[in-house]
Amino acid sequence: MGIAAVVLLSLWLGALTLAVLLLIRQIGLITVRLDVARSGRDDGLGIGDRVPTQVLAALPELEHGLVYLLFLSPSCGPCLEIVPELGSQDFEAPVIALFGGRDEMADDFEATFPSEIRTMRDPIASEVADTLKIRSTPFAIEIETGIVTGKTYMREAADLVRLMAARETSEAAEIAHNLREVVETGG
Repeated sequence: MGIAAVVLLSLWLGALTLAVLLLIRQIGLITVRLDVARSGRDDGLGIGDRVPTQVLAALPELEHGLVYLLFLSPSCGPCLEIVPELGSQDFEAPVIALFGGRDEMADDFEATFPSEIRTMRDPIASEVADTLKIRSTPFAIEIETGIVTGKTYMREAADLVRLMAARETSEAAEIAHNLREVVETGG
């Protein structure tokens, strides 16, 4: 009976050790997911903020309608996965992809974009990202008539589609509409 007790105690301790390791792993995954979610909320200008004039000078189309900016990097694994998916999406508004990187890497990256997506590279891409306070990639910002109306951290191209679909029902669209009315009426 002594050997059986030792074997059972060993099995029980092994199972307990495995359970603790799995719990630690799960806590780590939750922490990573929270960091990702937080980065989407904290990155970029706030919803309802006006796009700075230096960005409007580089991208004048931001003042005259709805435009989506994608901030990507040729050295970002998720970005490399998202770009091919973009070709299968139907976008309701212009999409501009901004990215930097070394010339050869950026050249190869740019060649993977669908033709309907305009690309913009460094140094302008980095200046726009810095001015808009973008710290992580892949990231998307929705801008309507010079006002930020939506933003999201992208895990897949469908996140951009969801951002587009949410614009009509979101509080952000209402804020942007109200701000636009104030700007148009002068007060």
